[in-house]
Amino acid sequence: MPDKDTPDKGGARKRRLKPLCVVRVLEPEQVAAFGGTSFTSYRVLTLAPAGHPREGVYDVRRRYSDFDVLRSILASRYTGMILPPLPGKGSVFSYFSAGFHENRIRGLALFAERLARIPTLLLDSLTSSFFGLPGSDDWESAVRKSDA
Repeated sequence: MPDKDTPDKGGARKRRLKPLCVVRVLEPEQVAAFGGTSFTSYRVLTLAPAGHPREGVYDVRRRYSDFDVLRSILASRYTGMILPPLPGKGSVFSYFSAGFHENRIRGLALFAERLARIPTLLLDSLTSSFFGLPGSDDWESAVRKSDA
């Protein structure tokens, strides 16, 4: 987003952009659930640099279904807006295939990075909760509110 016009050496005006958030998805972790099942959670690390309205480092854990819920709700809130895609859910068998986790992490990271670059979506209350930004509800409360 343009912040200010600043002259360059030749006198022409250059636009200085507001700094963008950097998002990383890493450290998959198997979590045991009820009934002997398990799921994978991912660390979502968000860095909003100096000068960004939400400046700071935010660290949360999310599972694939959280990414999916976020995208579904945003798609219904912002009808017509093109949202970044999520990687496919995969089957039980693909879960054990070589490269599955690396590809999923890469796809989730691309989704989160692209989402964070769209100011309207980043400042949405649900997205803010997903990334654990200050002043936002916890993720579960935000999802419940959006379903109401």
